[in-house]
Amino acid sequence: MADLLKQAEEAGISSFTPSEGPGTFEVVNANASKTKKGDPKFGIQWAVKGGPEDGKKFWTNINLIASKNDGTPNSMGLAMSFKDLAVLGADASVVAGWDPDSANASEQVADAVVGAVVTADISVRESGGYTNIDLKKMKRVPSAPAAPAPAPQPAPAAPPADATGTAPLF
Repeated sequence: MADLLKQAEEAGISSFTPSEGPGTFEVVNANASKTKKGDPKFGIQWAVKGGPEDGKKFWTNINLIASKNDGTPNSMGLAMSFKDLAVLGADASVVAGWDPDSANASEQVADAVVGAVVTADISVRESGGYTNIDLKKMKRVPSAPAAPAPAPQPAPAAPPADATGTAPLF
């Protein structure tokens, strides 16, 4: 059983709930699916970076729910979801190209967001028998700039020609 638990924890599917408060987190996996009502849903697997929970993984969802339960538009909820996706590297132009019904939807999402590192405040709440983990105030941690390429060096000067006009062969 310990091996099975370890395998589940490595996949981020376990009972781990991160501590509430500020932290740094990296997107290590992502997928696309749909909510029970058929709206697009993106699962984001996070790994804690630093501190006593370093390396522990957990999942959150970003749901693109068009209408509230009362049938009114969910404009504010959509705006917040699109903002979160943009922080992860999937701005509106990227998300507009996703087709949640395609066979490679999860691959598209993962390609756009895996590797993103953010700082955020963790909020945990229980609702309907589920533990909901929210990342609030997400800010992208800029990646380190690539080392500059070395400046090109001038080619060594050719040896001077002798009286015959040819360079010596030594």
